[in-house]
Amino acid sequence: MVIKALTLDTGGTILDWHGGISRAFAAAGARCGLQADWHEVTNEYRRRSLKGMVGQIHPAFNFDDVHRRVLDEVIAHYRLDALTSEDRDVIWRTCTRSTPGRISPQCKRDCGASTSSLRSRC
Repeated sequence: MVIKALTLDTGGTILDWHGGISRAFAAAGARCGLQADWHEVTNEYRRRSLKGMVGQIHPAFNFDDVHRRVLDEVIAHYRLDALTSEDRDVIWRTCTRSTPGRISPQCKRDCGASTSSLRSRC
């Protein structure tokens, strides 16, 4: 039997996580009159989120929980406190999950196009 399989990390390989979050930060910042290096803010958000999950054994939380908690930490770190709870919710839900437990439509579009292209090569 011949088995063909392609495995990869979808967060950044198939899905442009960084671009979506960076644009969400920039849009929220613009609404609040804030300026920052949004790519740096996004990288720090991702770094802290991953750090919050790596090495956990049977955590009582999931990656969505970590992203939400870390978002407040990063906002405080960069003194972006003018971002409202609504802004924070939009950033948190951008391209991770539109509602807890459901993949956002943008993620489906990003992943669908990429996986179709890869599938045609297998």
